[in-house]
Amino acid sequence: MDTNKVPEDIRWREEYSIRSSEVDGHQRATPLAILHLIQEASMGSARSLGASIDELQPLNLAWVLLRKSFTIIDRPKLSQRVSILTYPSHFDRFLAYRDYKMYDLDGRLMAYASSTWTLLNFVDRKMAGMPEFLQAIKVHPDEPVLDPPPSRLSKISDIIHTEDVKVKSYDIDWNGHVNNLSYVRYVLENVPKPYRQRELKRIDFHIKAEAFLDDEILVESGLIGAEDGRLAHRLSYNRDDHKLIASVETYWT
Repeated sequence: MDTNKVPEDIRWREEYSIRSSEVDGHQRATPLAILHLIQEASMGSARSLGASIDELQPLNLAWVLLRKSFTIIDRPKLSQRVSILTYPSHFDRFLAYRDYKMYDLDGRLMAYASSTWTLLNFVDRKMAGMPEFLQAIKVHPDEPVLDPPPSRLSKISDIIHTEDVKVKSYDIDWNGHVNNLSYVRYVLENVPKPYRQRELKRIDFHIKAEAFLDDEILVESGLIGAEDGRLAHRLSYNRDDHKLIASVETYWT
């Protein structure tokens, strides 16, 4: 990795126009489309830091997401231009933290997210240490850092919906496993019927294990106690051990 690539100001900003393939029936960007845009912006940021797939792949390393917390304030409309700001907010020995903020072109905050990542050695599929030059990076002093994703998510108290999902080829990313946003799609496409006409305001998710092509995944959704508007979701292998793949919480209005 070329440490001379690291800019003095590590904040990265990109503009996007909301396309017809990214909107719902009300011509507003879907939550999943916004998540795809912020993930795209992080690629530009990683390249500016000299820590993208271009530098990592020769070292048998890849970024993998562990946790993300995503909050929607307002969803942009078809053809509306938005600006996404992203930056690494902290590094330690094994973890990297990244924040995202989406604004309209008047500077109004529309959505934000915080996330926790690690490096995966894709030969032995184990966690790798963070390079020293990344650990030394500091966030620009003018940028408020978001709270990191919660370390624990609630468990389902009463399952009200289950769905079986089979991993398809388009769910797989360049690391050879299911992309984290495919897990989000599995949840949002299979929420209990009473919530399908409601508005998603926040989603927190933890990735616990890898899933691969043709794996069969059980998606379970249910209540958290007696709370209305907040659901817990569990994704597990649909086999005898039911090993946990991901935990998710969603908040609805």
